[in-house]
Amino acid sequence: MLRTLFLLVAALTGMAAVRADDVKVAKPAEEAYTDASFVANAASCNMLEVQLGQLAATKAKSEAVKKYAEMMVEDHRKASEQIAKLAEKATLTVPTKLNAEHQKCFDTLKDNENFDKEYITGSIKSHEMGVKAFKRAIAESKDAGIKEFALKYLPILESHLEQAKKLQDGAK
Repeated sequence: MLRTLFLLVAALTGMAAVRADDVKVAKPAEEAYTDASFVANAASCNMLEVQLGQLAATKAKSEAVKKYAEMMVEDHRKASEQIAKLAEKATLTVPTKLNAEHQKCFDTLKDNENFDKEYITGSIKSHEMGVKAFKRAIAESKDAGIKEFALKYLPILESHLEQAKKLQDGAK
């Protein structure tokens, strides 16, 4: 049935019918690392984590999620202060508001009926990306201050990630 539907859609849209395993998808090239993009993204991520943590204080149903969110606010607020000082030293710009992707994430979560689950799922994704970005900054940054910042906060991000995974596992 599915194959027939695919062939029908292919015929109607003018696509050639191709088996899924015959298609090789090219991965987009990873953007070149820059300290400016790292700082801007880290700053926006920190703002997002603080804002979502504050939102979770009122929206979360689970006390464990509220406690996790409280930790997010505290830790990411400290990281925000550090990244601002670091950026000033390196003459880099720190955003004063969330980037478009982070704003969309916040807007989606603020009215979500299944807040606890979506907040933790989003936190896992965010921290996985953060861990990757911080490892990359450690490896590629030319600025000693940025490397030091990334080295200091990487274990904290990894801890947040593990705690979010435990919360997710406990909710199943």
